Amino acid sequence: MKAAVYKGKQKFSVEDLPLRELENDEVLIKIRYSAICGTDIHAFQYDLISVGHVPGHEYSGTVEKVGSSVKLLKVGDRVTGGGGTPPPGLGSPARNLNQFNFKEDGVYTDIKKTRGLAEYTISREWEPLKISDKISHLQSAMLEPCSTAVRAVRLSNIKIGDNVLVIGAGHIGMLCIQAAKAAGASKIVVSEPSLKRREVAKSLGADVVIDSSDPDITQTIISSTDSIGPDVVFECAAALPTLDLAFDVVRKKGNIMLVALSWEAVPLVPIKWVTKEPVMALTYAGEPRDWQISASLMAEGKIDCSTILGDTEFIKLENIQEAFDNALKPEGFQAIVEFE
Repeated sequence: MKAAVYKGKQKFSVEDLPLRELENDEVLIKIRYSAICGTDIHAFQYDLISVGHVPGHEYSGTVEKVGSSVKLLKVGDRVTGGGGTPPPGLGSPARNLNQFNFKEDGVYTDIKKTRGLAEYTISREWEPLKISDKISHLQSAMLEPCSTAVRAVRLSNIKIGDNVLVIGAGHIGMLCIQAAKAAGASKIVVSEPSLKRREVAKSLGADVVIDSSDPDITQTIISSTDSIGPDVVFECAAALPTLDLAFDVVRKKGNIMLVALSWEAVPLVPIKWVTKEPVMALTYAGEPRDWQISASLMAEGKIDCSTILGDTEFIKLENIQEAFDNALKPEGFQAIVEFE
């Protein structure tokens, strides 16, 4: 099978790798779509991917072969690359360990497991989530980022009738807009520099869209949220000024949820906001329940992935190096690998 193997120093090589035999509790998945995640880009940018690793965790495909003891899945089942419920003691170290430094300890170190940037991947039977016929393969490749947005909303203390600000209308931001709307947000305000993305955000349910280059953006946001500021801010940009903006505008005792995360030091002056007593939280990907909720919201049409993929580039695996290189540029695009 062909796979994108990381060789170090921001270089990939598309190579033919052998397919090993399945263990009794494993399934072989033929991949249909595999999206390049923002975290993949950062790991590539900082050269934090182990040499020999085949990354990719936003993917969908079809079960092509099952091990002798597999009961949860069968040949022909359509699945996404995660979302299954791990047995006790198993699952990701990032979830299970009390102390885990994501940047230093990383999740891009397993060189034995071939992940989504390959024609096939092998998983334990409990790892993938079986998807309904109401969700396409392309939609199911977006379930991982959708689960991240759903988890962010669920952990944000949002309440029915709250005013919400989403900073940044990339894929995660657009998913947060829809998840917040499904959770009962009264008004959703979006700050985004791209006119095209502001228009998409409006079509997805944003009530107010603001050009982030507005010189008086702080007051514009506050004025748009009953002149007191948003109850909840979803920071989905991870640019140096945006966390500062989140604290500037959030209402007294409001909540700030960091969805997109900076991989570098971010300067803050906390004394500016001490009287507001805001609460800031971080969220890490989605747990099985978040995947299940995401799948239900997609199936019910409450989360629309087709609209947010308007600026996505569909590529072949052979173009993976170019896709990662382009993603580092200011005008870089989101890319999804499409397999036959």
